Amino acid sequence: MEVWDKERGGVFPPAGFKPLSVLWKKGHTEHEIARRLEYYLKHQERANATQYESIPKFAQTFKLWDGSALAFPDDE
Repeated sequence: MEVWDKERGGVFPPAGFKPLSVLWKKGHTEHEIARRLEYYLKHQERANATQYESIPKFAQTFKLWDGSALAFPDDE
């Protein structure tokens, strides 16, 4: 939720709690989930696709959002 607040502000979408809970129950750490969610949100913003953001879709495609390397050259 901290990542959501940092990147989007406002209220975290209620439909997002269950998918994130499932990821956590599968053994992913809160840090890993947060890191990948931040990567996903930045990707959506830079692709001008924030209107299509979906926490359930993020959870379904979780492996795609590694984020261990800088996604964009101007990130530091």
